[in-house]
Amino acid sequence: MNTSISLRRAWGLVLAATLTLMVTMGIRQSLGLFVQPIHTDTGLSIVQISFALAIAQLVWGIAQPVFGMWADKRGPGRVLVFGGLLLVVGMALAPLLTSSWGLVLTLGVLGAAGAGAGSFSVLIGAVAQRISERERSMAAGVINAGGSFGQFLFAPFAQAVISAAGWAAGMWAMAATALAALPLAWPLRGRKQAAITELSTQIEVTPGMTLSQQLRIAFRDRSY
Repeated sequence: MNTSISLRRAWGLVLAATLTLMVTMGIRQSLGLFVQPIHTDTGLSIVQISFALAIAQLVWGIAQPVFGMWADKRGPGRVLVFGGLLLVVGMALAPLLTSSWGLVLTLGVLGAAGAGAGSFSVLIGAVAQRISERERSMAAGVINAGGSFGQFLFAPFAQAVISAAGWAAGMWAMAATALAALPLAWPLRGRKQAAITELSTQIEVTPGMTLSQQLRIAFRDRSY
């Protein structure tokens, strides 16, 4: 039975995913504004701070497939809440752990992993599994636009807070924003098998198959 719903009825899901990506990408893409203030305030070198942000890039990339697999098994709602809390903790602790390795832990690991949990793969997957195949491209485009808008919105916001109250206040403002975004996970809770059902009509796919089985099917597809 097809459990997908129309995009018009799913506007709440798309909006929740869009706003979530706006927050996670907005925060992540604004961290470069903190480099010089952290350097000035703590005495850490630009290299040390940049190293923490480089680790963040790596962790963000690794976190997405890991949290994507978790979302497939447990539902995206739990993943988004857990990732949001990681992002909150990472941003909130950064002004308190101002050593080189403290920034690696807070910005490079905790914050980046949290942003990865609320990134494209989990959010677009959560919505795509609930709407019909012909409407997924439109939904994915809208959600992606949220990430771009997040950078447009958060960069001047972060810069204004840093200029007015310092980089620590800027980090705490980012943490508060991420915390306020946690309720957006509620509409995306639960697990839907619509996407699996539609895919099963085209190739031999069974719900609950392992990641290795999914990858073997994917690599047999030339478009992938």
